[in-house]
Amino acid sequence: MRAKRFAALCVGAAVVLAAAVPQAQPQEQQGTDPAGDPGPAAEPGALEAAETEEAAEAEREERANAPAGEEATAAADEEPKVDAAGEGDAAADESAAEAGEEVMIIEVSAQELAGKELVQSQGEEPEPVEEGEPVDEEPAPARWVELDALMQSVFFLASDSDFDDTRPKYDPDGQSVGFLATLFKPRLTLNATERIRMFYDLELGLNIWSKNNPDQYNPVADDAFFMIHRELWAAGELPGDFVAFKVGYQRFIDPSGLFLNHWIGVASVGVLPFDDKLWISVGQVPDSTYEGVTFTENNFKHDTFFVGLHRDNRLTEALALDAAAFVLVDNHVVGRNLTLFVPSVGLDAALGGHALSLDAAMQVGRSDFGAGEQDVTHLAWAVQGHGTFDFGVLGLDVNALLLSGDDAHARNDFEGAFLYSGKNRSATILLTEDELRDRCNNYDERFGVKDGGFYSLRSGLGVVDARLEGRIGEVFRPALIAGVGFVTASHNALGEGYAGTEVDLDLGFVWGDVVAFNLIGGLFAPGKAAAGLLNDIDPDKTEPVFALETALSVFY
Repeated sequence: MRAKRFAALCVGAAVVLAAAVPQAQPQEQQGTDPAGDPGPAAEPGALEAAETEEAAEAEREERANAPAGEEATAAADEEPKVDAAGEGDAAADESAAEAGEEVMIIEVSAQELAGKELVQSQGEEPEPVEEGEPVDEEPAPARWVELDALMQSVFFLASDSDFDDTRPKYDPDGQSVGFLATLFKPRLTLNATERIRMFYDLELGLNIWSKNNPDQYNPVADDAFFMIHRELWAAGELPGDFVAFKVGYQRFIDPSGLFLNHWIGVASVGVLPFDDKLWISVGQVPDSTYEGVTFTENNFKHDTFFVGLHRDNRLTEALALDAAAFVLVDNHVVGRNLTLFVPSVGLDAALGGHALSLDAAMQVGRSDFGAGEQDVTHLAWAVQGHGTFDFGVLGLDVNALLLSGDDAHARNDFEGAFLYSGKNRSATILLTEDELRDRCNNYDERFGVKDGGFYSLRSGLGVVDARLEGRIGEVFRPALIAGVGFVTASHNALGEGYAGTEVDLDLGFVWGDVVAFNLIGGLFAPGKAAAGLLNDIDPDKTEPVFALETALSVFY
């Protein structure tokens, strides 16, 4: 029924157009009234309607079977002529109006027609895309690699190794200390997934120019390059964020940093679904007592272990409390079994551009000896306060460190010397560790003796220092460092308490995050306490030590 109506309407429209404009191009038209009844043009004979229907059907089949390019061309040839105002042939419209017919003109561009026919020829329907719907992006890579590195060359010269200028007859090489050296420190992180990663820290050096020889083909020679594998660990979080882990060689630091601050083997597991998990750690501190040469002969008879619980609590946005408790079991001395309970805390406060921190640790325990030795009670403590203040063009760091000392009688039933990591926040470069490059000869460590993986200072130690830095332009960073050292148990330093004063001038230059150069001049004026602890010949000599250090550091 619809086909007959369509055919009749097309015939009527063709007659009207032919009468009005005999030479005009045919237009695609369709006319119906709102009710759907055929108009007056539906009365012509059925023969013309059938012929028109057959012709239209044949044309549709020909277009469906034709290639896309030919369909687009044919559609373009039949595109109705429309002027700039969007109106069709005015004469055709007027003739249809005079005949009383309602005419609907369908205007289809060649591009639209070609696109529709192309989709029909491929047998596909375009998928609708809602406005604002996100477009699918390529997923992030499942694994990726991160690499950073430090290349540093250091020059250091000190006038003496102690505070006595008496020339020993058994030391023909002189008493000064100096070297030129270079290190390369690449660090590699392999991210297996977004949650699982591996880390490797290699340190090639500090290779001394006068000793380590790159023109050496024997890898086990005494002058071959010096290499340290600092860190080698795997870490991650399991699905659900309930359990995290970190296992392997790593730098492990207790909340104070004064007790455990070592590169050692540790296995840690973090539990509970909090932002800051409760960590359970088990570690082994290396020592000089070996049960066998190969691992097949090794056991745990004379080793040093610790186990601890650690939690970092964010109390407020500006205040954080880092707390831990450790148990140290040290059997590296044959015949002595040392067990220590060590609580440790670190309190950090942020005050605008300033920061304050307080670190403290205590060691309580007992050494059990066999026959011929008496048991020893251990009670020691350490405390450190640090402040960082930002004044725009000036920056100020202040630090105060105190370590407890032992009583006046060694090897009795009481031990009060704190087992010290050798690390602190002091800015001094001679009295304490030089953070620019640790030379392992700073005075605080030499005041004591090495006890397994720790330093035991029977004299105790106190250091108060400040570092004032200027920020001139984008490059120049001069700094002045001043510190005073003393002992907390003077009866173990020949009755003297004053250790000395250090003053350093650091001319620092930085170029972005890539290059840094430091030129440092230092002076240490020792006191009688330091002289009594370090001098080899005359314990009363207090000759000052002058030092010069330069370092070029390149970061990647």
